[in-house]
Amino acid sequence: MSNRIATPTTFWLVFWGLLEPFLLVIAAFTMVHVLADASDRFNDITAANAALAGIEYLVLRIPYATTKLLPVSLLGGVMFGFALLNRSGEVVALQALGISRLQIALPLILIAVVATGFDFVVSENVVPITNRRASEVLAMRIRHGLRDGPSIGETWVRTRNAFVVAEGYDRVRKEMSEVTIFRFDQGERLRTITQANSAQWSRQGWHFQNVRSFQLGQAPAAPSPGAADQNLDLSPDDLATPIRVNPDDFSLAELNGFIAALERVGLNPQSYLAGRDLKYAMPFSCLILAAIGFALSLDPLPRNQGFAKNIGLALAAGFGYWLLLGFTLSFGRSGVIPAWAGAWLPNIVMGSIAVSMFLMGEEK
Repeated sequence: MSNRIATPTTFWLVFWGLLEPFLLVIAAFTMVHVLADASDRFNDITAANAALAGIEYLVLRIPYATTKLLPVSLLGGVMFGFALLNRSGEVVALQALGISRLQIALPLILIAVVATGFDFVVSENVVPITNRRASEVLAMRIRHGLRDGPSIGETWVRTRNAFVVAEGYDRVRKEMSEVTIFRFDQGERLRTITQANSAQWSRQGWHFQNVRSFQLGQAPAAPSPGAADQNLDLSPDDLATPIRVNPDDFSLAELNGFIAALERVGLNPQSYLAGRDLKYAMPFSCLILAAIGFALSLDPLPRNQGFAKNIGLALAAGFGYWLLLGFTLSFGRSGVIPAWAGAWLPNIVMGSIAVSMFLMGEEK
């Protein structure tokens, strides 16, 4: 049978048949993620008697959860939507009229492209702001004063004009160990990196031992050992509730500048390189998982398919993608494989599978 050109009515029939299940799935997945996050923080919230702060924290985490769950939600929504269309026989009817699988896929391509753009824009412009604010609420209003023990492990703190990272902090002695300070100018450009073996607090400020300072674009300078840095806007109270920083808390511009500065002074930016590549690969995975869902949904006997099989296939495909991403990303961050490969290999593998299934399939 020769292929016919799909009418606008056909396009919108498939479009709404896929969009509505996708929106339901992303809403459900995001709600489950927020509830799981709430259960993880429940003890801290109740111990601090900070219900309003807890609600604010959970609301601020919604953009991050949505962007991370968008690809797998699109997979689940596509398979759920096609299960509904297959149950009513609409897909079989479209193919019986000579409408090709590629034309049936056009509404899905539109949804996936919009989801990809939405994921990238929100991850770049909204998530860094909400993640940093959520970390501040968690540290300063929920967990403040709840930490036990005199010592804290690796600590990242953002001050007015710097990032301060210490491998450890002794709250009793008010001493940081293995300190690195990344200083920024008023334009948020990294200008100076200072390293020290330790930093001891006194009323005059922080006193560093074995200081090494690197001025970007200039020859390295060596401040006097033990000198106090009066300009470091940091107190022991800030270190009592440290804020952890990860690549999701940076925009691409901030992350690129941070990586370039680390490379110029000889520090290893491998983990941040993998995180930067993931910022591109994760939104693109919306297209990949949508293609997987479409390929899995076009079965030669669609009327015999139930929701159970489609749900099982969606779970298997989604779990397989995240499992592969977990392995490759850990290898990319550790330097076993290139950083770009750690972020992009799952998309390449799953995309190849989707294309092969589509090309080897048959028109029904």
